[in-house]
This record gives sequence, structure tokens and C-alpha cells, in this order.
Amino acid sequence: MWLAALWACTALTGLETLEQLPDDFPLAIEGEIGVITSPQGSEQVAVDVAFPSPARARQGWIDLRAQAESKGFVVAHEGHHDKREVITLEAPAGRLELGCCRPRADRKQLVFVTWWPTGTP
Repeated sequence: MWLAALWACTALTGLETLEQLPDDFPLAIEGEIGVITSPQGSEQVAVDVAFPSPARARQGWIDLRAQAESKGFVVAHEGHHDKREVITLEAPAGRLELGCCRPRADRKQLVFVTWWPTGTP
């Protein structure tokens, strides 16, 4: 039921819901993959990753950052946005934004990953 409501909301906002991450997505996601979206007409991809606890979510976020840095991404900005810690990383493969952490309705904790491939505004 809630997936149908989410699909309706994403359709109204101009977002496509994707079934899976693109093959060239720069990070291997470990954790429960939630909603994967992309603005219609754009190659930007956003994914929610759910973890069972705040500590696991924070560690997942730290691990994603380390993975990105090991692939040549460098930190361009660190800060807070919408009560989340946010790190923006850049590389020839594009730009990544990693956001930590927000509770979901089922009390799991979410880490937000957004990727803008090279050339995507």
C-alpha cells in the first residue's frame, strides 16, 4: 500500500522510481536498499539505504565514504542539511552526496546516497 502511495508521489514530483541501481553506479551498496529514484530526464540517481540501528547506519555511512575515497572521490564539502550530516565528494566519475541518518517509519535508520554522473547538473 505505501509503495503505491510512494509511486504516486514520485510520479507527481517528476521522479522515476527505478528497480535497481545503474550498472555504472560508483558504490557497492551494503544494506537494505530502499527507494531508488531519478528525476525524469536526468541521470542523477538517489537511493535510500536502511540499517537496523543508528550505530549501524552511522557505520554504513562511514564505510560508504571510505569506499568513495578509495575510488578517487575527494571531499568537496562537509556540513549539515535538513538535520542530517552531509558529505559531498567529487571525482571524474561525478559527484556523490552521502547523508546520515534519519529514522524511517519502521524505526530503521536511513542513509541517503545521491550520485550525479559527470556532466549532470
